[in-house]
Amino acid sequence: MDVCITSDGFDPPRTVRNLPWDVLAGGIRIKEQRGEPTIANDLSELVNYLPSQVELGCGTSIEAGIPPLHYLHEVYRVTARKDNTLTQSHPFTMSPENDTLVREMLLDATGKAADLVRMFKACFLAEPTPAHHMLKALHDAGHMVGPVITHNFDVLSARAGLPEVFVRRYDQKIPPVPLLPEAKALLVIGLHADRRAVQARAREKSMKIFYVDPEGLEENGVFKEYPIEGAREGDIVIRQEAIPVLSRLCELLETKVLPVL
Repeated sequence: MDVCITSDGFDPPRTVRNLPWDVLAGGIRIKEQRGEPTIANDLSELVNYLPSQVELGCGTSIEAGIPPLHYLHEVYRVTARKDNTLTQSHPFTMSPENDTLVREMLLDATGKAADLVRMFKACFLAEPTPAHHMLKALHDAGHMVGPVITHNFDVLSARAGLPEVFVRRYDQKIPPVPLLPEAKALLVIGLHADRRAVQARAREKSMKIFYVDPEGLEENGVFKEYPIEGAREGDIVIRQEAIPVLSRLCELLETKVLPVL
């Protein structure tokens, strides 16, 4: 059964109605195999690989108060999460007894609508964090080059004054990415899987890969492990949040971060 719930007066075009099925026809993403990256305390090694480019996942958005992307899977009842970790398999909810979305929409559409728009409301209300402003300072100093390669639709990097290119398009498995010839490294912040092959393409260009990620997140007072999928030998992982790591990097590079007015 295919149920389509729309706003009153809106008739989605056929291309929009077919898009989920067209994407699923490409198959389920195969999880990457993690190698043996080097675990470091800070980004001091990055100083030897400048200028760098930056790829942002949802980590900086979570720090700004925006729910993680898997929130959409949960609110739309796409996948089941029955444990306290993010590393276990969470199957798709394909059976009627588990997929309660239609029932929720029919019994309390107004209440459910608040859940459906929560992430987008948070995006409108969020402000760039100190991490975004530190990236702007590093970019202005020439340590970071090119647009921020972002998977986030909150536009926080742009609001901090950074150029950005959005790559998490629903219908583009491998979108074009502007990896610049002068960039020696790719700094990946808060991203757990190379879904758009950005890091794979950076490795092909012999760029050094650095990850800043606590490899987990806290929900309802419980820390849930969420290891980076595709970290490889030769990569460097800093298991911390973005703000303290970037603050230390600015100190190492003697880069002044302007106060936010």
